[in-house]
Amino acid sequence: MPCTTSRPLTLGHEEHLGDVIAGYGTDVDLDVIRAWWSWRSLKAARWLIEHGFDPSSPRAEFDVLRSRM
Repeated sequence: MPCTTSRPLTLGHEEHLGDVIAGYGTDVDLDVIRAWWSWRSLKAARWLIEHGFDPSSPRAEFDVLRSRM
């Protein structure tokens, strides 16, 4: 269950990931969480484009993806 709730809680805020995971007190695969962040940002970017929004605006989905590089 830690991955299910920690992924959305920390999306775009990797600096808090350690604190969130420490609260669970279990081993968590960080690669799974990071992969989910990327997948979610790509999926959200498509939705934003289809609905007339700009995913490249500051703090939007492309910034989240860039922060992962």
